[in-house]
Amino acid sequence: MTTGLRIGEVARIAGTTTRAIRHYHQVGLLPEPERKDNGYRTYSVRELVQLLRVRRFVELGLALDEIRDVLASPETELPDVLEELDAELARQETAIRDRRALLAAMRTTHADEPTLTADLAGVLRELAAVAPGHPGLARERDALQLLTSLAPDRAGEVAEFYRTLLSDSSSASRMVELGDRIERLPNDASDAELKPLAQALVDVFRLPSNESSSTASDSLVLGLVMAELRPVQRRLYELVAGKVGGS
Repeated sequence: MTTGLRIGEVARIAGTTTRAIRHYHQVGLLPEPERKDNGYRTYSVRELVQLLRVRRFVELGLALDEIRDVLASPETELPDVLEELDAELARQETAIRDRRALLAAMRTTHADEPTLTADLAGVLRELAAVAPGHPGLARERDALQLLTSLAPDRAGEVAEFYRTLLSDSSSASRMVELGDRIERLPNDASDAELKPLAQALVDVFRLPSNESSSTASDSLVLGLVMAELRPVQRRLYELVAGKVGGS
């Protein structure tokens, strides 16, 4: 009379598959029983218990090589492995809490622009309100999204700059007017024609006389945005960056 459990029965009891059990055999986590006279392999209670231990460690998130070490030296390996696992789970919990908090903020404050910080999403809404449908808004959105990703430490400063500008209705109206002029620039405009517009931009945006606070990330964002402009528009902003230059 044959005693013991066949692999299918063992898999069912342990809540796994015969394929997984055969893999545990191959990697040395579970001894492989010898075949009986009838050609079948049968598993003892001891082997079933070993499989249940392996499954338990897998469910806890241990890698197979870690499980192998624990099974070989449970007294010395298990405490350290479980401590490391607990620390990793704590890090994951913190990351998940942070992500959920960010999602909650996005859902309540700026679900329309989830790739922006809440402050910059607010700025974009204000810009859209003062210049609805303006063709420059798409570029501004791209620039703010690049800023959020590449220079997040500057987001608050940029948002405050725009809020100050938009709080002055005359400055806001002037900004929209200048934006219209930028869009209508003829491709063959000369520097002499561009300089008055460049100076107006400097005046309206109250640009500082130096760029000492500029960062590599700022330069990267500016370079990416400039690449999307027409050559005449790029030349205009070069004059602005140089604070217009001589007449």
